[in-house]
Amino acid sequence: SLWTNSSPSSGIKGKQAWMSADHFIKGNIEKVKSGNTPAALNNYINAYKADPDFSPARGELFQTAIRDPNTRNSILSSLNQRDWQRLQSILNNEMR
Repeated sequence: SLWTNSSPSSGIKGKQAWMSADHFIKGNIEKVKSGNTPAALNNYINAYKADPDFSPARGELFQTAIRDPNTRNSILSSLNQRDWQRLQSILNNEMR
């Protein structure tokens, strides 16, 4: 983990945010090294799953789903109901 030598904030929410940031940074590194690969997407999904309120991960997933129709189903299936509905609304507006 990128945060091994750091101590996360106290409490579960703090730990979730650190885990999310860790996966998000790994996704960014993969994206810079290799482009939008399944490994990068997987890290962004894991960042989201660690903390659905971590907006950088959610934003990256939304942008990827908008840009790349081939990723939409895997992204949609990883989202909670609130964000699934948000993304569906965005996609419906994009298609108009």
